[in-house]
Amino acid sequence: TSIFIFILIAIIIALQINVTKRKYVQKELRKYHEHLQEMVKERTSELEVSEEKYRTLYNKSPGMMISVDVSTRKVVECNETLVKETGFLREDIIGEEVFDLYHPDSVEAARKVFKHFLATDEVHEAELQLLKKNGEKIDVLLDVAVRVDKKTGKKYTLSVWRNITERKRLEQHILQAKEEAERANQAKSIFLANMSHEIRTPMNAVLGFTEILKEKEHDQQKLHYIESIHSGGKALLNIINGVLDLSKIEAGKLALRYSAVSLSRLFQE
Repeated sequence: TSIFIFILIAIIIALQINVTKRKYVQKELRKYHEHLQEMVKERTSELEVSEEKYRTLYNKSPGMMISVDVSTRKVVECNETLVKETGFLREDIIGEEVFDLYHPDSVEAARKVFKHFLATDEVHEAELQLLKKNGEKIDVLLDVAVRVDKKTGKKYTLSVWRNITERKRLEQHILQAKEEAERANQAKSIFLANMSHEIRTPMNAVLGFTEILKEKEHDQQKLHYIESIHSGGKALLNIINGVLDLSKIEAGKLALRYSAVSLSRLFQE
């Protein structure tokens, strides 16, 4: 009987110890579970904040941004800047083929860019044109990156269109101004050439007749006058030739001519 009671007490003690251990383990497990829940909650909160920051940056980006499913060519996401710039509603863009967003004049070029992207996974600053809801064009500079969904393995593009319409307009104005300046310069050169030719023709007559008069006139006073007329005529002819040389310089056609020079005659003139 004593042995039986001893064994019974031992069993009760063992059971009590086991119950105590189980309670302790359960308590520790609850604490660990609560700790895990807290960690998950904190991580979820951090991810939500991070996602919110990304969403804000994505929507407020100055560039027009879209994400396209590579396999279907359909738009899966776009930002507020794209909606504002094009005038389309977000619902009009999501789910549509990306090429529908391009101006008809630029669709073929966009398809070639997309084909190049599929082959290389990269596109660097392609100039294209988007279509606004009112039918107008938007000149854009396209830059594309690729991203892969880790869960599904599907490829998506992250495309950025930067509006360069104003820059293209300024470039066009500069080009027009350059062309107008070139036309004006050409007209000036033609005018100078014609004017110089018209003046040089009578000047040759003046110089020729003064040469004849010098040979026939013997009066020193009159010879002095004739020499002055001849010298002034030559000086004027040199000015006219200089104007013609200026036209040749502007046309890039000036040729140097080497000849003998009388220094005494040069200083005398």
